[in-house]
Amino acid sequence: SEMSLLRQSLEDTRKIQHDTERDKDQLEATLKATQTKAETLGASLQELQDDKQLADMEWRMQMHSVKEENSALWDTLGVRNKDVERLHEKIDVLDPQPPIV
Repeated sequence: SEMSLLRQSLEDTRKIQHDTERDKDQLEATLKATQTKAETLGASLQELQDDKQLADMEWRMQMHSVKEENSALWDTLGVRNKDVERLHEKIDVLDPQPPIV
């Protein structure tokens, strides 16, 4: 009976050891899958950051271009306004209008 208790204890110990090794293998597989997923997510994040950086650079370049165009348009408008003023002055010289009373 003491021998059967020892045998039972040895069997229990072997089962616990087997279960522990199985659990360890499952945990290692889960860890490996998690690491792979983390690496994939890290690569995706880097791609997104690169894309965002590129988009930001493009946006800044477009804004700079728009500001330059806007400035050129205001300059052109100023020149046109001066042209119109000179034309009015010439008209006044060539065809003076009596003041409106």
